[in-house]
Amino acid sequence: MTDNITKLFEGALVLDTETTSLDFKEAEVIEYAAGSVLEVVTAVADESYEIKFTDMYKPSKPLLPEVSAITNISNRMLELCAAGSFNDDLKLVQDHMDKYEYYIAHNAFYDRQVLAGYDLKLPKELCTMRLAQRLYADDIDVKAFNLPYLRYALDLPVPDTFIAHRADADVIMTGMLFTVLVEKAIADGCIDGNADDLGAELFEFLAKPIKITKMPFGKHKGTKLNEIPLTYWQWALENVDSLQEDKPEYDADFAASVAEAVEEIFEKVT
Repeated sequence: MTDNITKLFEGALVLDTETTSLDFKEAEVIEYAAGSVLEVVTAVADESYEIKFTDMYKPSKPLLPEVSAITNISNRMLELCAAGSFNDDLKLVQDHMDKYEYYIAHNAFYDRQVLAGYDLKLPKELCTMRLAQRLYADDIDVKAFNLPYLRYALDLPVPDTFIAHRADADVIMTGMLFTVLVEKAIADGCIDGNADDLGAELFEFLAKPIKITKMPFGKHKGTKLNEIPLTYWQWALENVDSLQEDKPEYDADFAASVAEAVEEIFEKVT
């Protein structure tokens, strides 16, 4: 491991939350885990697979069965855990976060919104799902970008007994995924492997919009963006939250792709 990679792995915190809802606006944290990439690599190397900063928390209401089915956390487990609510540990979590320049999560948008709901201030973001989408965009053998799929598609060195959607296991998988993606980004020439600050290289690389060519939702789902009627886009720009910069659902990739598509439509009709 080169010095600049070690520096990146020491300064990047991998985190994961398990919550009471897929809707971040109402989600309460019921499990949180976090550790540096270097801690993850060490835990895999020595086969301890342990993350020190992890705990479960009691929500304000009992978990619904559908939540337990996703998280593999039951109400009985939460009753037995020693911790109170996540609110009780906010200072501890914030103090831990403040030691790092970057944080890493898979589908970081969700974790960011959940943790922002607790007024936590996160370091700079490096999302492994976004990084995988950029690096494998043209690879027909990679058919999905969720963490459980990438775990097997990229043969991450984690035990088969790991249960997806448990925070400590997801931190280990996300951390190891990050190491694989960094190696590929360097090998593909997407970032300068000799740069002193690889985190800054990755941050800049991830800031570039990912082009979306087909509508991902709604009545025009699956249609090429530049083939959707202009009247729809006129309505969408006023009413679709993912196109509104002041909304938490704002999607910069989608907005940039729509802007390009609308420009193409204008060129055709003028």
